[in-house]
Amino acid sequence: MMIEPLRQFEGAVQEEGLRHLPLHYDHARQAGLMRADHRDPFDRMIAAQALIENLTVVTRDRQIGTFGCETLW
Repeated sequence: MMIEPLRQFEGAVQEEGLRHLPLHYDHARQAGLMRADHRDPFDRMIAAQALIENLTVVTRDRQIGTFGCETLW
């Protein structure tokens, strides 16, 4: 059942030392300025956050890297 991993998510995040990255105006603005041929708003927001915050996106989606952010996988 998929419920159990969701119940464990918060603890796993804390255990791994991960943190929540809030969305800010700058992220939304950058996402809106990105090229129009890739229209997935979630991909654009992830890439915008990565660019602004100087982060690497862990993904198998090769299109995310076309925004100019660093990807790993």
